[in-house]
Amino acid sequence: MATVKAPFQITGRVQEFSYYTMKGSDKVFMRMKSGPSKVRMEKGPEFELVRKHQSEWAACVIFQGI
Repeated sequence: MATVKAPFQITGRVQEFSYYTMKGSDKVFMRMKSGPSKVRMEKGPEFELVRKHQSEWAACVIFQGI
């Protein structure tokens, strides 16, 4: 996480960077977008367990609504 030192304060997104402030601080922080892509989450073998848990949770939510 980077701290932005500039004469202006910006918050929001610019391309793959996010600028934000944290509670209790007057600094602006910058971070780069990260994480797996949508296709990798849907088809990647390393996310097989995650997909299984998501489908089980979806069934629990539907069951609670009945």
